[in-house]
Amino acid sequence: MIPYLILSPKNLIRVKEYKSKSAGVRVLEKLYRELNKRGYEAYLTDGYNTPEVNGTVEKTVELIERDAITVYHENIPSNVMRSVRPVGYVLGEWHRQRQNTFCKETFYYHPSLGEGKQLKINVIERELFHNLDRLDRLCSCTWVGKGDIGGFIGVDIDNPKDITTAWPDNRYDLAMLLKGSKALYTTDGNSALSTEARLCGCPVVFLPNQAFTWKQCQAFNVGTPSGIGLTLEEAQATLPNFQAEYDKAWDSEREVSEIDDFISITQKMEAQCL
Repeated sequence: MIPYLILSPKNLIRVKEYKSKSAGVRVLEKLYRELNKRGYEAYLTDGYNTPEVNGTVEKTVELIERDAITVYHENIPSNVMRSVRPVGYVLGEWHRQRQNTFCKETFYYHPSLGEGKQLKINVIERELFHNLDRLDRLCSCTWVGKGDIGGFIGVDIDNPKDITTAWPDNRYDLAMLLKGSKALYTTDGNSALSTEARLCGCPVVFLPNQAFTWKQCQAFNVGTPSGIGLTLEEAQATLPNFQAEYDKAWDSEREVSEIDDFISITQKMEAQCL
């Protein structure tokens, strides 16, 4: 069996838990764990000069010398590891400016990101993000994320609490905040936080901005369009439909099948000449 080397975003490793656990990093970590569970040798690294989740820099060099299957996320624009088996995994919108044309195969985290091979891995902890606690909703939340803060200009928000990469500093507190929030206002049209909020019974108001249009936000929420809108009233009106949509869109059997397909396709890849 050919080993795997998964490159994780360098700027998100070895920092505070919340930031290092952003959705893209958590997806790559779960892929690494699933490969190991299936008996494949897999390593997760930032690919440069800071320590990996498991292993050493020397191990990274060894894997490249063994012609490992190297998984590149979309923020890496070239074959920096000089891998003979490069594979692309598109997790976000940045790939539209940085096409990983050097990759022999490319997989997409979500259909809105590409019509090719899908690898949709769910990393939301359902034991945390749910609406069973029925807490009093006393505030509203804001989240800029990958969006443009200019989208908030002129928007009147009741008792806002700003979610950042540093606060809340753990996933439990984030879930509790969302369970006690009247709404989440965001300029990030491609964020797992919007899904987590709706699972907690918190409607999401999307604010169009220079980074994301409403059309892009709708594309990311294909299959789960309810509970998010351009106004609070619009989001509240459809929120009751969201849970059923989510359960259908994030089917666990489909995820298992897509991971199996990823393994089958990548294990058959021939080494390319550099």
